[in-house]
Amino acid sequence: MQQDMHNWKIGRKEIRFLGISIFVVYSFFVDIIERKLGLYVALMILMISSALLLLSIMTSFGFRLNTKVLLLGIGWIIMLVFMVLPRNQMLANGSIWKTIRWIWALFIAYSIAISTELYSKIIKLIAICGFVNVAATFFFYINKSAYNVMYNFWDEWPAGTQGGIYGYKAGIAEHYSRNAIYTLIATIVFFVLFILKRGGNRHLHFTKNKYLGILFVLSAIALVMTQKRAHTLFGVMAILAGYYFCNVTGRSRKSLRFLKIAMIICLLAVGIEIAAVYSTQLSQLLERFAAAGEDKSSIARKAMRDMAFELFKSSPVNGIGWGAYGYQYKIVFKSTFTLDAHNVYVQMLCETGVVGFCIFIATIAYTLLIAVSCTKLKNLSVEEYIAVIYALMIQIFVLLYNITGNCIYDITFCHYMVAVGMSQGIFYKYNMSLKRYEVSENQEVIKAMV
Repeated sequence: MQQDMHNWKIGRKEIRFLGISIFVVYSFFVDIIERKLGLYVALMILMISSALLLLSIMTSFGFRLNTKVLLLGIGWIIMLVFMVLPRNQMLANGSIWKTIRWIWALFIAYSIAISTELYSKIIKLIAICGFVNVAATFFFYINKSAYNVMYNFWDEWPAGTQGGIYGYKAGIAEHYSRNAIYTLIATIVFFVLFILKRGGNRHLHFTKNKYLGILFVLSAIALVMTQKRAHTLFGVMAILAGYYFCNVTGRSRKSLRFLKIAMIICLLAVGIEIAAVYSTQLSQLLERFAAAGEDKSSIARKAMRDMAFELFKSSPVNGIGWGAYGYQYKIVFKSTFTLDAHNVYVQMLCETGVVGFCIFIATIAYTLLIAVSCTKLKNLSVEEYIAVIYALMIQIFVLLYNITGNCIYDITFCHYMVAVGMSQGIFYKYNMSLKRYEVSENQEVIKAMV
């Protein structure tokens, strides 16, 4: 009986994983939680998650914080203290949720960074949540009439579905852009698992990779079905760039990997042209690429970027304030809702000025350098290396998608900070924590010799 009680004992790791899991699930089903359950429920979920994370780092004398891990994210802390909280126009207008969610994401990144032993479970949870959205995309493609239930669920047709005709583009999400984010994340995580997950023998290795490969292909097809140009293009670029840094065999040189990538690009180009003849979704996506810069969406976004530059000129040093662009958009474009500039770099320059923009660029550059340096570490476990490559690909995608998206302002930031936490955790464990252990161990050896 005592042994059974011991097996059911819940420790700090289990509590922390539960707190992180709540955040991960929220980040994949944010539409359902916020729109249907309401922001009060979302706030309750945040409070439960944060309480569990605080409980996991609690000691008899307060909270035990790892200052060295905090210093790895110092750029994000500086942004929070000097850019996000002061002169926050969303807070001034009574909209508090996005700012609270931003802080929650930073806390999650820290919690993940100090929990490298949980990375395997986190990756599995990401894969499961991502594939739920992939499965929903295929379900509504096969059963088009079933999408009527989503109209009753949202009380309107989700954006991008053209009155429910192309409901599979949005899946169970409220907007087809969000479904594209979820299916892209599924594509990346299954690709990484496909190339790195290994079994105990040759037959098991082949079997695992076969099913993971199928899941990767299905996720990639679902991504194409969303018809989102930026997600598809930048997603492919992020995967190829991540593969370049990924040492799959342990012996492959970067020059050889570069040659493989060049061959993959050529095969993709030929394959896409052939597949487009038989796939309506792919041919429509290619047509959207061909119309880039001339379609209504591109023209509207250029006008939004031009407005951001004009606002920047009015306050070039410290900007017009965090979140202020959306409220200026309502005035200038006579809109009933706020909208971001669909270019994070331009909007950051507009809202935080030259000073804030430089801090932001330095922060994301340092964060990316940490992720890249982790790919060069030796003696990583397979699960840790999977987390490293996944984190790198997500970060590369976000840096590219910032050009046409609102990654720092929308739910993409939550997925991004999960990746940031993973790379910072591995960096701390193998570049800082183990080095300190090796130094102390060497000192003990010297003392013994003396």
